[in-house]
Amino acid sequence: MIKRLSIYIPIILLILACKKSSSDQTDSVIITDAPIQELMDRTKAIQFVEDFYQNNYGTDDLDNSNFTSFLSERIKDRINELRDKDNLILNYDPFTKAQDYDPVMISYTLKVDQVTSKDDEYKVSFKVFEEQTEPPTTIILKLIEKDGSYLIDAIKNDPHLSFEDATKTYTENPEINNKHNVLSNIDSKFYGTYHLTQNKGKIDEFSAIVIGYSIEIKKDSVLFSGQGYQTNFYDLCTATQDKDTLNIYYKSSIEGTDYNKNKKAPLIKLYKINGDCFVKSPAIWVDAKPNVEVVFEKEN
Repeated sequence: MIKRLSIYIPIILLILACKKSSSDQTDSVIITDAPIQELMDRTKAIQFVEDFYQNNYGTDDLDNSNFTSFLSERIKDRINELRDKDNLILNYDPFTKAQDYDPVMISYTLKVDQVTSKDDEYKVSFKVFEEQTEPPTTIILKLIEKDGSYLIDAIKNDPHLSFEDATKTYTENPEINNKHNVLSNIDSKFYGTYHLTQNKGKIDEFSAIVIGYSIEIKKDSVLFSGQGYQTNFYDLCTATQDKDTLNIYYKSSIEGTDYNKNKKAPLIKLYKINGDCFVKSPAIWVDAKPNVEVVFEKEN
């Protein structure tokens, strides 16, 4: 009897070992399956974003129907709202942070990756014109899934399209209204939105050097923006009036670069002569010189 037990015990141990090995293999499959699926989803999302930029910004042949097919209804409606001809707020392309670009450069320098710890957010970087000297533009897109694919639902680092608070418009930010009553003694004749578009010529047969500037003055806020070739800023400012001249000073950067922050003198001098609006600013260059008098057009 003892001899038989000595034979059976090794057999039983062998069976148990095989079952444990089989169980370990099953557990291993379960453990590694989730990361593989996440990797597949991330790869698919990155490809979607790359397709969006290559098809719409890496080529001169823009098909609007193809463009809008990448966007959710929410972001399409918001873009249309902000581009209303009677209340133009979005005077730049939010997907490039510019008013003009070189499609060849965007296509060549485009990079897309997932934002760390954010399954639905992806960072896009590219250069708009010059590969060597230009800092890369960064866009953070939020995606949603639909019918087995994706749609762009928000631009997280755009103040108009982040949807962090859908009830507020950009100039209704309480940080601006409640903490910066910047125009307490300003003549209301200065209120309004002023525009300047500089076209500095072509880079090549396909691309031009274009920069758009905007000054928005209301009773409780001043906003100064520049978008285009090597230019990307959106600044909150303060203002004081000296007779018929409005002196506008940098307060803080809301979006884009902050290279206006070190200017201690007025960032903008705005004045009117015979109904025309003139501006001098160290942020606006003409023929390689800053602080040159330029004419801004005021919206009626």
